[in-house]
Formats: sequence, C-alpha cells, structure tokens
Amino acid sequence: MSDAGDSKGLDYNIFCSGNVALADGRWAFIGGHDKGGNNGIAKVNIFDPKSETWVDRGMPPVKEDFLADPEGEHPEQHADARNEDNTDPPHPSDMRYQRWYPSAIVLPDKKVLILNGTDQDTSLGPPADNLPCSSEDDNTPCSKVRQQVPEIYDPEADRTIALENAQKLQPMYARSYVVQTGRGWHDWKVASVGEADPNFLPTLETIDGFDPWYYTGDTYLLDVRAAASDEDRELPAENHWEFVATAQIAHDSGAGVQIWELDEEGWATAQKVALFGGSCGEVPEDEAGEPLFACDQATVEMIDFEDENPSWQLKEPLIQAVSQNNAVVLPTGKVVIVGGSSGGRGEEISSFQLQLFDPEDGSITPLVETKVPRHDHSTVALLADGSVLILGGNATDLALAVDPEATQAGVPNAQIYKPSYLFSGPRPVIDNAPDKLHYGTKFQISISDEGATTAASVVLQRIGPVTHNWDWGNRHVKLWFEQDEERLHVSAPAAPGLAVPGYYLMFVVSDEGVPSQARVVHLDYRGRDHAGNAAVDPEFDVAMR
Repeated sequence: MSDAGDSKGLDYNIFCSGNVALADGRWAFIGGHDKGGNNGIAKVNIFDPKSETWVDRGMPPVKEDFLADPEGEHPEQHADARNEDNTDPPHPSDMRYQRWYPSAIVLPDKKVLILNGTDQDTSLGPPADNLPCSSEDDNTPCSKVRQQVPEIYDPEADRTIALENAQKLQPMYARSYVVQTGRGWHDWKVASVGEADPNFLPTLETIDGFDPWYYTGDTYLLDVRAAASDEDRELPAENHWEFVATAQIAHDSGAGVQIWELDEEGWATAQKVALFGGSCGEVPEDEAGEPLFACDQATVEMIDFEDENPSWQLKEPLIQAVSQNNAVVLPTGKVVIVGGSSGGRGEEISSFQLQLFDPEDGSITPLVETKVPRHDHSTVALLADGSVLILGGNATDLALAVDPEATQAGVPNAQIYKPSYLFSGPRPVIDNAPDKLHYGTKFQISISDEGATTAASVVLQRIGPVTHNWDWGNRHVKLWFEQDEERLHVSAPAAPGLAVPGYYLMFVVSDEGVPSQARVVHLDYRGRDHAGNAAVDPEFDVAMR
C-alpha cells in the first residue's frame, strides 16, 4: 500500500464526493467536502490509476498556507477559511454549483451526468444561539440548499455545462441508471429514483438538519440529450423529465443493483434495477408525533425498464429492516446483500447478516453472519475470482454496538466472502479472448479443457468504485452466446446505452453455476456504430463546447 492522494497531487477533500470510473479507466470524483458536512465544492478531480497521479486543479490558499506554516505559528498569514475562494478557488473545469453527496453517472457518449448534492454558505460561520434559523443567512446550516440543476462533465473538454432547464429536487446520491429506450444508437435516457415531496419541504425551523427532505419513490427518465441541446437550456425549468412509476419507498441510502440481459443481436431482453431497503428521508409527522407515511426499510423492489409499462414490483423483504447496506451481483446473476443498519443517526442497530437475492423468483436467503458492522462508508465489490470483497465502515461504530465484546466494530480490516459456487466443481478456464470489445459485433472465447467446458452464460460486470451503498455504474450484463466444440460465439452489446464504454470483468459461467476467473476487457466504440452512424451525436457534442 502506498499513498496516492496528497503526495500524488490531490489538493482537495474528496470525502462524500460522487465517484465514477470514466470510459478510459480514469476515475472522476465529483464535488467533495469543505470543512464540514453538507458543505460542497465545485471541483471535478480526476485520478489516473496507471500513473497514480491527479489532474492539477490548483492548490487552494488554505492548503498552501498550511504547508508553509503547519504549526500555525503565524495565524495572521493564513487565508481565511470562511472565504470559499480560499478553500474552493475557481478553476475552468469547475461545476457551476458546489456539491456534497452528488450523484454521477457515466453516459453512453463518455460524458458524466451530475445530479443533486447539498451545499451551504460557509462564509456565514458556525451556529451560535440562533437555531432554529430565523433567516437563510443566520449561519452556515441556515443556508442549506439541495442542488436541483443537473450538470454534464465532458472529460475530453474538461468542462461542465449546467442544465438549468431540467431541474428536479432529489435525494442526495439519487440512484440513477442509463436505460436504453429504443433500437437506435442514441436512444437512451437516465432513470432516477426518488423525489423530494413538494408538500413537505423543510422550513427555516428544520433546514439545519442533516437531510431534512422527505422523499417519495417517484421514478423518472431524464432525456439528457434533449436537455443539453435545448436552446433554452439556461432558462430555469423542470423540463425533459418523464414520469415512469412510483416505488413503494424512496430507497434513500439503500443498496441497488443493475441486471441487464441481451439477445443475439445485442439488444436488451431485460433491463432490471433492484433496490434493497433504504429510507425515505425525513418522514413528516402529525401533531402527535406519529409518522404520516410508512417507510418499511425491509422493502425490496425491482423494475424492468424493458417492459412496455415499467412498474416497481415488490419482492421478498430483507431479513432485517436496514438502510446503508451494500449489494453486488455475482457472475451467476444472483445478488449478495451485506450489512446496513436500522435506527437513526447515532442510534444504529447493525445487521450482520449476508443475504442472497434471486432476481428470478424474488427470494431472499440467509447466508452467513459477520461480526463487523458494515454500513455508512463501507464497500462491497466483486473480485476477478468471483469472491466478494467487504471492507470499510466507521470506526465510531464500536461505541454503538449492541454487544461490543462480540463485535469487531471499528477494526480496520477487510473480509472476503467466498460464494458456494467456488466449492461446487471445476471452473471454466478462459484460454483465449479479446481484450477489446466493440458495440454491435460478435467475438469468440476459447475455453481450455483444464476446467469445466460447457458454458451456461457469459457476463460482463463493469469495473468502478463502490461507495455510500451505491454500485456507481457497475452493471451486470448477460450476453447472448452459442457454443460449438471449439469456442463460444458471443454477441457484444448493440449500443452504449446498454453497457456504457469502459473496463469490465468478463466471466464465463459453467452449466454447474461455477464462474471462471474473469478477464478484464475494454468495451468501446471505434468512432462509428455498427450501422455506420457517428458514435457521438454532433448536436449534443457541440453543445458541450
């Protein structure tokens, strides 16, 4: 392990940023942390894992002064941290809006859609005796806003544009997914789950709370291309959103997964999103202090955007009602759900149960238990050998444990869960396969006779960060294939709306349900789609410049 942050050029706090893996393998960290919770920054920080370096965004004066005088012997020479130009100085690549807990979604054209996030005016200073707030400028918490304006970051131009015409008030880290809406190269939109209920917006008496909005399960499709090319893009409006369905709960801070299945031509036969638990934000109460709406955090729901009229369908509930849990799709298409907690902030009751969700019948099966709490700030990721890496969490969880002596809370350890398929027989061995895949094409995989030689499925799993209970685009895509005596003949996705460009783990799964060791492949287009059309929409691309 080695430091790849400050020593490699990172000058900003990316805690609680939006995290995505770009099409070229670099990672983008959208927004971040300024002095305290709910205080966002406008930076888009880019990390290159190959060179282990960060793109220079300029050093903020507060850091420069700290490095010159780390002991604070000359406080008069330090820039005022309450002046945000000293903590988040303008840079050409900045977003228009500062964001903390924003959503980020890699788009089929390799740009990044940025949604929501929170910010406060830190120049107003910390709370004194004037809480609840009497005005928006009493102090920093009184100025809290949820950013309603989407933005698009273009990695090639290293610039963002704001979509003032497509505003929507959503949860922080709203669960959002690219969906293919037709059989054309550019027929895609972004589905987003959860909306702040306009009937119960926070007032000055409640705005200073951590997350004082109440969320419904309303689900929409955003036409990103139409919003970006709209000549009235700078006029504030709530256009280009199409209502789809309402989930039972908002699933705020709940785990989610994406499970796609494609046909022989590479088009979708299923585009499923499953959500597990999570909350509804600040549920309003009546005069007696009773909640006005139910929010069962054991709720499991799934929607198939390939259906003619997509709707959320209830599945078997979680074993324990939780929020802040994690989930990952296995190569077999089943889902491992890890951890989470119930209760409010500071009152967590951890779930130590690993569970298996079967999207075919909607069932939940208990697996094993762990003694380590895994919820806020934890991570779960699928490894190339088909096992599941579980790590992270809050060191403060030890003080909240029901039985501290039996709980390894706060211990900086990682765990690896090995699914039963790793003990179920020989594994397929990928002997030969391409390193690069292109849309609308077919490719071949050779399986060695060293392991299982009859395949049941070929799947892609996008590689990328997992944080704050969201998969951040790690889509599971089951590809069509046929097998002869020598090799597998596989159809790649037909269009980038089905599987956005980037790096993927590719598994072959045997007819006994045992996955191979994954191959890392890069899925991309060659400048044009398989029909000879431009891969990048010129009208949309010009709008970004």
